[in-house]
Amino acid sequence: MPSPRGLLLTLTEPPPRMEPEFNAWYDTEHIPERNMIPGVIGSRRWRAVTSGAVKYLATYELASADVLQSPNYLRHVGEGFTPWSRRCLRKPVARDPSMPV
Repeated sequence: MPSPRGLLLTLTEPPPRMEPEFNAWYDTEHIPERNMIPGVIGSRRWRAVTSGAVKYLATYELASADVLQSPNYLRHVGEGFTPWSRRCLRKPVARDPSMPV
């Protein structure tokens, strides 16, 4: 029996001075890179409309939760981060460091 589909959620809030670069990275590198991984059905970004909430949420629809353990996915996290990814992910808060993005 195949695994049920999955949904990965990430919450991020970059430092204000880094927000323009963070958004450019997310839209031009990170989301397209994730969408090319087999098993990632699609990705969307969301922005909070109320103050006091974490500013950004990203959703990644997965064919199954197993995608997060696949060699294609793991190639793009941790040591596989691009230099731009490392820079943009070094400072955001409200991201669970145990979860790959």
